[in-house]
Amino acid sequence: MKVVICGNYGVDNLGDELILDNLKKLVNKAFPDAKIDVLGKGNLLPLGIRSALSTIIAPNRLLKPLKAIRSCDLFILGGGGLFTDEEGAQVSAFWALHGLIAHFFKKPVAVIGVSVGNIKPWNKWLIKRLFKVAKLLTFRDRRSVLMTSQLVIPSKHTADLATLYIPDVPNLKKEKNYVAVSFRNFKRNSTLMYKKIAQLCDFIVSNYRLDVRLIPLQDGGSYDHSSLNKIFEHTEHKTSIYIEKFNNITHILQVLKGADFVVAMRLHAGIISALFEVPFLPISYMQKIDNFWSEFPEIKPVNIHCELDELKAKFKELIDEKDNKKGSVREVRRKLADFASDSEDYLIKGLRYVTRKA
Repeated sequence: MKVVICGNYGVDNLGDELILDNLKKLVNKAFPDAKIDVLGKGNLLPLGIRSALSTIIAPNRLLKPLKAIRSCDLFILGGGGLFTDEEGAQVSAFWALHGLIAHFFKKPVAVIGVSVGNIKPWNKWLIKRLFKVAKLLTFRDRRSVLMTSQLVIPSKHTADLATLYIPDVPNLKKEKNYVAVSFRNFKRNSTLMYKKIAQLCDFIVSNYRLDVRLIPLQDGGSYDHSSLNKIFEHTEHKTSIYIEKFNNITHILQVLKGADFVVAMRLHAGIISALFEVPFLPISYMQKIDNFWSEFPEIKPVNIHCELDELKAKFKELIDEKDNKKGSVREVRRKLADFASDSEDYLIKGLRYVTRKA
Protein backbone atom coordinates (compact mmCIF):
# COMPACT_ATOMS: atom_id res chain seq x y z
CA MET A 1 0.00 0.00 0.00
CA LYS A 2 1.51 3.31 -1.16
CA VAL A 3 -0.01 6.48 0.27
CA VAL A 4 0.78 10.06 -0.74
CA ILE A 5 0.05 12.77 1.83
CA CYS A 6 -0.01 16.26 0.33
CA GLY A 7 -0.18 19.61 2.12
CA ASN A 8 1.66 22.62 3.50
CA TYR A 9 4.39 20.55 5.08
CA GLY A 10 8.12 21.04 5.54
CA VAL A 11 7.95 24.79 6.20
CA ASP A 12 8.48 24.59 9.98
CA ASN A 13 4.86 25.48 10.75
CA LEU A 14 3.91 23.96 14.09
CA GLY A 15 0.25 23.37 13.22
CA ASP A 16 0.95 21.80 9.83
CA GLU A 17 3.73 19.58 11.19
CA LEU A 18 1.45 18.29 13.96
CA ILE A 19 -1.20 17.63 11.31
CA LEU A 20 1.33 15.70 9.21
CA ASP A 21 2.58 13.68 12.17
CA ASN A 22 -0.96 12.74 13.14
CA LEU A 23 -1.91 11.92 9.55
CA LYS A 24 0.99 9.48 9.37
CA LYS A 25 -0.18 7.83 12.60
CA LEU A 26 -3.73 7.66 11.23
CA VAL A 27 -2.58 6.09 7.96
CA ASN A 28 -0.43 3.56 9.80
CA LYS A 29 -3.40 2.58 11.94
CA ALA A 30 -5.57 2.15 8.84
CA PHE A 31 -2.85 0.39 6.81
CA PRO A 32 -0.04 -1.07 8.97
CA ASP A 33 1.95 -1.94 5.84
CA ALA A 34 1.66 1.53 4.28
CA LYS A 35 4.60 3.22 2.59
CA ILE A 36 4.05 6.97 2.93
CA ASP A 37 5.36 9.66 0.58
CA VAL A 38 4.92 13.29 1.64
CA LEU A 39 4.41 16.04 -0.91
CA GLY A 40 5.40 19.26 0.79
CA LYS A 41 7.99 21.99 0.44
CA GLY A 42 10.38 21.21 -2.42
CA ASN A 43 8.34 18.17 -3.47
CA LEU A 44 5.15 19.65 -4.88
CA LEU A 45 4.02 19.88 -8.49
CA PRO A 46 5.35 23.06 -10.16
CA LEU A 47 2.01 24.63 -10.99
CA GLY A 48 3.06 28.29 -10.96
CA ILE A 49 4.60 30.00 -13.99
CA ARG A 50 8.01 30.55 -12.37
CA SER A 51 8.21 27.07 -10.87
CA ALA A 52 7.06 25.51 -14.14
CA LEU A 53 9.82 27.35 -16.02
CA SER A 54 12.37 26.17 -13.45
CA THR A 55 11.61 22.54 -14.36
CA ILE A 56 13.41 23.15 -17.65
CA ILE A 57 16.61 23.42 -15.59
CA ALA A 58 15.62 20.85 -12.98
CA PRO A 59 13.06 18.43 -14.52
CA ASN A 60 13.12 16.26 -11.39
CA ARG A 61 11.02 18.96 -9.69
CA LEU A 62 8.13 17.75 -11.83
CA LEU A 63 9.03 14.09 -12.26
CA LYS A 64 9.52 13.22 -8.58
CA PRO A 65 6.08 14.31 -7.26
CA LEU A 66 4.40 13.13 -10.47
CA LYS A 67 5.94 9.69 -10.06
CA ALA A 68 4.80 9.55 -6.43
CA ILE A 69 1.21 10.36 -7.43
CA ARG A 70 1.13 7.94 -10.37
CA SER A 71 2.45 5.04 -8.29
CA CYS A 72 0.30 5.55 -5.17
CA ASP A 73 -2.76 3.60 -4.09
CA LEU A 74 -4.29 6.53 -2.16
CA PHE A 75 -3.84 10.31 -2.37
CA ILE A 76 -4.60 12.35 0.77
CA LEU A 77 -4.88 16.12 0.76
CA GLY A 78 -4.65 16.71 4.45
CA GLY A 79 -5.47 19.33 6.95
CA GLY A 80 -5.49 23.04 7.56
CA GLY A 81 -6.91 26.11 5.90
CA LEU A 82 -5.93 25.08 2.38
CA PHE A 83 -9.00 26.48 0.66
CA THR A 84 -9.12 30.22 1.14
CA ASP A 85 -7.99 33.15 -0.97
CA GLU A 86 -7.31 35.29 2.11
CA GLU A 87 -3.61 34.38 1.89
CA GLY A 88 -3.36 34.77 -1.87
CA ALA A 89 -5.53 34.32 -4.95
CA GLN A 90 -3.55 31.30 -6.15
CA VAL A 91 -3.50 29.26 -2.92
CA SER A 92 -6.85 27.46 -3.23
CA ALA A 93 -6.26 26.62 -6.89
CA PHE A 94 -2.78 25.29 -6.13
CA TRP A 95 -4.03 22.67 -3.67
CA ALA A 96 -7.14 21.82 -5.68
CA LEU A 97 -5.02 21.09 -8.77
CA HIS A 98 -2.89 18.58 -6.84
CA GLY A 99 -6.00 16.62 -5.92
CA LEU A 100 -7.45 16.85 -9.43
CA ILE A 101 -4.20 15.61 -10.98
CA ALA A 102 -4.31 12.59 -8.66
CA HIS A 103 -7.91 12.00 -9.76
CA PHE A 104 -6.80 12.29 -13.42
CA PHE A 105 -4.45 9.36 -12.76
CA LYS A 106 -7.44 7.45 -11.36
CA LYS A 107 -6.21 7.49 -7.77
CA PRO A 108 -8.75 7.58 -4.93
CA VAL A 109 -8.57 11.06 -3.42
CA ALA A 110 -9.29 11.80 0.25
CA VAL A 111 -9.59 15.43 1.40
CA ILE A 112 -9.37 15.33 5.19
CA GLY A 113 -9.67 17.88 7.98
CA VAL A 114 -9.52 21.00 5.80
CA SER A 115 -11.50 24.23 6.04
CA VAL A 116 -13.01 26.59 3.50
CA GLY A 117 -12.72 30.36 3.74
CA ASN A 118 -13.38 33.24 1.39
CA ILE A 119 -12.84 32.08 -2.20
CA LYS A 120 -12.77 34.14 -5.38
CA PRO A 121 -15.33 33.10 -8.03
CA TRP A 122 -12.67 31.88 -10.46
CA ASN A 123 -11.36 29.37 -7.91
CA LYS A 124 -14.74 28.01 -6.85
CA TRP A 125 -15.10 25.88 -9.97
CA LEU A 126 -11.80 24.06 -9.34
CA ILE A 127 -12.52 23.48 -5.67
CA LYS A 128 -16.04 22.27 -6.42
CA ARG A 129 -14.61 19.79 -8.94
CA LEU A 130 -12.13 18.49 -6.36
CA PHE A 131 -14.75 18.09 -3.67
CA LYS A 132 -17.07 16.23 -6.08
CA VAL A 133 -14.42 13.68 -7.06
CA ALA A 134 -13.08 13.14 -3.53
CA LYS A 135 -13.96 9.68 -2.25
CA LEU A 136 -13.67 10.92 1.33
CA LEU A 137 -14.33 14.58 2.20
CA THR A 138 -14.18 15.94 5.75
CA PHE A 139 -13.92 19.43 7.25
CA ARG A 140 -12.72 20.60 10.64
CA ASP A 141 -15.64 23.03 11.14
CA ARG A 142 -19.39 22.87 10.54
CA ARG A 143 -19.48 26.08 8.51
CA SER A 144 -17.33 24.46 5.83
CA VAL A 145 -19.62 21.41 5.86
CA LEU A 146 -22.63 23.70 5.42
CA MET A 147 -20.95 25.49 2.53
CA THR A 148 -20.37 22.25 0.63
CA SER A 149 -23.86 20.95 1.43
CA GLN A 150 -25.22 24.02 -0.38
CA LEU A 151 -23.26 22.76 -3.40
CA VAL A 152 -25.00 19.38 -2.96
CA ILE A 153 -21.69 17.74 -2.09
CA PRO A 154 -21.78 15.28 0.85
CA SER A 155 -19.10 15.77 3.50
CA LYS A 156 -18.45 15.09 7.17
CA HIS A 157 -17.39 17.20 10.13
CA THR A 158 -14.28 15.69 11.75
CA ALA A 159 -11.65 16.93 14.19
CA ASP A 160 -8.75 19.18 13.34
CA LEU A 161 -6.04 16.64 12.60
CA ALA A 162 -3.65 18.25 15.10
CA THR A 163 -5.99 17.11 17.91
CA LEU A 164 -6.15 13.40 16.96
CA TYR A 165 -3.17 12.51 19.14
CA ILE A 166 -2.26 14.98 21.89
CA PRO A 167 1.50 15.73 21.94
CA ASP A 168 3.35 14.47 25.00
CA VAL A 169 6.02 17.02 25.95
CA PRO A 170 7.97 17.48 29.19
CA ASN A 171 7.23 20.43 31.44
CA LEU A 172 9.26 23.59 30.91
CA LYS A 173 11.55 24.79 33.67
CA LYS A 174 10.70 28.44 34.26
CA GLU A 175 11.85 31.11 36.68
CA LYS A 176 8.85 33.42 36.32
CA ASN A 177 5.24 33.15 35.23
CA TYR A 178 4.53 34.44 31.75
CA VAL A 179 2.00 35.04 29.01
CA ALA A 180 2.75 33.54 25.59
CA VAL A 181 1.76 35.70 22.62
CA SER A 182 1.46 34.15 19.16
CA PHE A 183 1.37 36.65 16.28
CA ARG A 184 1.97 35.90 12.63
CA ASN A 185 3.05 37.78 9.54
CA PHE A 186 0.00 38.57 7.40
CA LYS A 187 -0.59 40.82 4.43
CA ARG A 188 -3.15 42.93 6.31
CA ASN A 189 -0.83 43.68 9.22
CA SER A 190 -0.02 47.36 9.73
CA THR A 191 2.26 49.47 11.90
CA LEU A 192 -0.76 50.44 14.00
CA MET A 193 -1.53 46.77 14.56
CA TYR A 194 2.03 46.03 15.72
CA LYS A 195 1.87 49.01 18.09
CA LYS A 196 -1.45 47.79 19.47
CA ILE A 197 -0.07 44.33 20.29
CA ALA A 198 3.07 45.95 21.76
CA GLN A 199 0.88 48.10 24.01
CA LEU A 200 -1.03 44.99 25.10
CA CYS A 201 2.29 43.34 26.03
CA ASP A 202 3.31 46.42 28.05
CA PHE A 203 -0.12 46.41 29.72
CA ILE A 204 0.36 42.77 30.77
CA VAL A 205 3.82 43.42 32.20
CA SER A 206 2.97 46.63 34.07
CA ASN A 207 -0.43 45.59 35.43
CA TYR A 208 0.04 41.90 36.17
CA ARG A 209 3.80 41.52 36.75
CA LEU A 210 3.96 38.76 34.19
CA ASP A 211 6.67 38.29 31.59
CA VAL A 212 5.65 38.09 27.94
CA ARG A 213 7.11 35.52 25.57
CA LEU A 214 6.51 36.25 21.90
CA ILE A 215 6.40 32.84 20.27
CA PRO A 216 6.84 31.93 16.58
CA LEU A 217 4.71 29.06 15.30
CA GLN A 218 6.41 29.15 11.94
CA ASP A 219 10.17 29.49 11.58
CA GLY A 220 11.98 31.79 9.19
CA GLY A 221 12.65 35.51 9.02
CA SER A 222 9.77 36.25 6.65
CA TYR A 223 7.25 34.44 8.82
CA ASP A 224 6.39 34.93 12.50
CA HIS A 225 9.78 36.31 13.56
CA SER A 226 9.34 39.26 11.23
CA SER A 227 6.13 40.36 12.96
CA LEU A 228 7.40 39.54 16.45
CA ASN A 229 10.44 41.75 15.91
CA LYS A 230 8.20 44.62 14.82
CA ILE A 231 6.08 44.19 17.95
CA PHE A 232 9.15 44.10 20.17
CA GLU A 233 10.48 47.32 18.64
CA HIS A 234 7.39 49.18 19.88
CA THR A 235 7.40 47.79 23.45
CA GLU A 236 8.62 49.71 26.49
CA HIS A 237 9.24 46.89 29.01
CA LYS A 238 11.92 45.18 26.96
CA THR A 239 13.53 43.48 29.96
CA SER A 240 10.30 41.51 30.56
CA ILE A 241 9.33 40.89 26.94
CA TYR A 242 11.37 38.67 24.68
CA ILE A 243 11.13 36.63 21.51
CA GLU A 244 11.44 32.85 21.72
CA LYS A 245 13.67 31.13 19.18
CA PHE A 246 12.12 28.39 17.09
CA ASN A 247 14.63 25.79 18.28
CA ASN A 248 12.27 22.96 17.44
CA ILE A 249 8.59 22.11 17.64
CA THR A 250 8.94 20.43 21.04
CA HIS A 251 10.36 23.63 22.54
CA ILE A 252 7.47 25.77 21.26
CA LEU A 253 5.00 23.21 22.61
CA GLN A 254 6.75 23.41 25.99
CA VAL A 255 6.45 27.21 26.01
CA LEU A 256 2.73 26.98 25.27
CA LYS A 257 2.24 24.29 27.92
CA GLY A 258 4.11 26.30 30.57
CA ALA A 259 2.28 29.59 30.00
CA ASP A 260 -0.23 31.02 32.46
CA PHE A 261 -2.21 32.46 29.56
CA VAL A 262 -1.89 32.53 25.78
CA VAL A 263 -2.85 35.28 23.34
CA ALA A 264 -3.27 33.33 20.11
CA MET A 265 -3.40 34.85 16.65
CA ARG A 266 -2.45 31.55 15.01
CA LEU A 267 -5.28 29.03 15.20
CA HIS A 268 -3.10 26.20 16.44
CA ALA A 269 -1.68 28.31 19.25
CA GLY A 270 -5.22 28.32 20.64
CA ILE A 271 -5.88 24.67 19.85
CA ILE A 272 -2.66 23.49 21.52
CA SER A 273 -3.35 25.75 24.52
CA ALA A 274 -6.73 24.07 24.90
CA LEU A 275 -5.14 20.61 24.70
CA PHE A 276 -2.75 21.67 27.49
CA GLU A 277 -5.63 23.28 29.46
CA VAL A 278 -4.04 26.73 29.35
CA PRO A 279 -6.54 29.65 29.23
CA PHE A 280 -6.22 31.51 25.94
CA LEU A 281 -7.60 34.43 23.96
CA PRO A 282 -7.95 33.77 20.20
CA ILE A 283 -7.39 36.72 17.87
CA SER A 284 -9.45 36.42 14.70
CA TYR A 285 -7.65 37.60 11.57
CA MET A 286 -9.14 35.15 9.05
CA GLN A 287 -12.47 33.41 8.65
CA LYS A 288 -11.01 30.06 9.72
CA ILE A 289 -10.55 31.33 13.30
CA ASP A 290 -14.22 32.25 13.73
CA ASN A 291 -15.32 29.09 11.89
CA PHE A 292 -13.36 26.78 14.15
CA TRP A 293 -14.17 28.38 17.51
CA SER A 294 -17.86 28.75 16.61
CA GLU A 295 -18.15 25.11 17.75
CA PHE A 296 -17.20 26.12 21.29
CA PRO A 297 -19.45 28.64 23.10
CA GLU A 298 -16.82 28.81 25.86
CA ILE A 299 -14.39 30.55 23.49
CA LYS A 300 -14.97 34.08 22.20
CA PRO A 301 -12.35 35.30 19.69
CA VAL A 302 -11.56 39.01 19.54
CA ASN A 303 -11.18 40.59 16.10
CA ILE A 304 -7.68 41.71 15.14
CA HIS A 305 -9.05 45.13 14.14
CA CYS A 306 -10.66 45.85 17.51
CA GLU A 307 -9.60 48.85 19.59
CA LEU A 308 -6.80 48.49 22.12
CA ASP A 309 -9.21 49.07 25.02
CA GLU A 310 -11.30 46.09 23.93
CA LEU A 311 -8.20 43.92 23.67
CA LYS A 312 -7.13 44.97 27.18
CA ALA A 313 -10.62 44.33 28.53
CA LYS A 314 -10.69 40.82 27.02
CA PHE A 315 -7.32 40.00 28.57
CA LYS A 316 -8.38 41.49 31.92
CA GLU A 317 -11.42 39.22 31.82
CA LEU A 318 -9.13 36.26 31.18
CA ILE A 319 -7.06 37.14 34.27
CA ASP A 320 -9.89 38.17 36.59
CA GLU A 321 -11.92 35.05 35.82
CA LYS A 322 -8.93 32.72 35.86
CA ASP A 323 -10.62 29.86 37.71
CA ASN A 324 -13.73 29.99 35.51
CA LYS A 325 -11.58 30.22 32.38
CA LYS A 326 -9.58 27.18 33.46
CA GLY A 327 -12.83 25.26 33.87
CA SER A 328 -13.96 26.40 30.43
CA VAL A 329 -10.75 25.44 28.72
CA ARG A 330 -10.85 22.07 30.47
CA GLU A 331 -14.30 21.53 28.95
CA VAL A 332 -12.98 22.54 25.52
CA ARG A 333 -10.15 20.02 25.89
CA ARG A 334 -12.65 17.29 26.77
CA LYS A 335 -14.75 18.12 23.71
CA LEU A 336 -11.68 18.16 21.47
CA ALA A 337 -10.47 14.80 22.82
CA ASP A 338 -13.89 13.12 22.53
CA PHE A 339 -14.40 14.44 19.02
CA ALA A 340 -10.89 13.39 18.01
CA SER A 341 -11.58 9.83 19.18
CA ASP A 342 -14.83 9.64 17.21
CA SER A 343 -13.15 11.20 14.17
CA GLU A 344 -10.25 8.75 14.28
CA ASP A 345 -12.63 5.78 14.07
CA TYR A 346 -14.56 7.37 11.20
CA LEU A 347 -11.43 8.31 9.23
CA ILE A 348 -9.80 4.89 9.59
CA LYS A 349 -12.95 3.20 8.30
CA GLY A 350 -13.32 5.80 5.56
CA LEU A 351 -9.75 5.39 4.30
CA ARG A 352 -10.09 1.62 4.21
CA TYR A 353 -13.42 1.87 2.41
CA VAL A 354 -12.20 4.16 -0.41
CA THR A 355 -9.19 1.97 -1.09
CA ARG A 356 -11.34 -1.16 -1.23
CA LYS A 357 -13.65 0.51 -3.74
CA ALA A 358 -10.66 1.55 -5.84
